[in-house]
Amino acid sequence: MQRDVSQAEFAKLIGVSKAAITQQISSGKRLNKSISRSNGKVSIDIVKGILEWFGNADQTKYRKGQQNHSDLTKLSEGIMDPKDSNAMKIHYSALNEKLEYESEAKILMPKEKIRNEVFQSFRGLRDNLLNTPNEISGDLRRSIDRFLDDEFGDNTSTRLSKDVETIITEARRSMAGEIKKLLSSLSDAIEEVSRA
Repeated sequence: MQRDVSQAEFAKLIGVSKAAITQQISSGKRLNKSISRSNGKVSIDIVKGILEWFGNADQTKYRKGQQNHSDLTKLSEGIMDPKDSNAMKIHYSALNEKLEYESEAKILMPKEKIRNEVFQSFRGLRDNLLNTPNEISGDLRRSIDRFLDDEFGDNTSTRLSKDVETIITEARRSMAGEIKKLLSSLSDAIEEVSRA
């Protein structure tokens, strides 16, 4: 492999402009030990030149652009850009303030409070529905007694009252069973929604 290269090739190799290399050679600050002149051309020994060039503490001012810093920044790819970080911080801060405002304005309610209110409402509905057969049975008994009295007279009504009571009890049990099934499926649906 060729150890001596031109100023342009050396500049490309270390990632600086050719003007920076020329300036350093002409000022005598660097690359004095690694250059050789022949036929008016300056050539630089790669190994000595690199060691001499990077021996300088402040080499960033000679770099051209950001293209050669990409190797160094690959190490920090997982780190968020400060602008993005600040934007994200502002966004979540605004969301937090909105949630606090809605909570104070009673627009938002805690999950437990909602769960308790739904439970109390459901319990009241359940109690009312389960009491419906008892309320209906009294109305049903009066309607049947009135019908029997009107159609068959007072004597038949008294004889059939025991049978009517049995029919009403069975109807009440049947309605209560159906209402319990309905409430059970409603309870399951509410429980599923509350888990979401």
